[in-house]
Amino acid sequence: MVLIVDGTQHPVEAGQTATLDGDTSHTYRGAGDETCHLITTVHLPAGPSASI
Repeated sequence: MVLIVDGTQHPVEAGQTATLDGDTSHTYRGAGDETCHLITTVHLPAGPSASI
């Protein structure tokens, strides 16, 4: 897989991880003929508590 952050390409090999600020311009794409499995985790900043 290739992760592109602010126009710079970063190859990400099987088993590797990558982190980035989600506010940064980014995209990703498969880089080969095999299936690419991607797990994405998003951490949002704390917000106000919801009142019910």
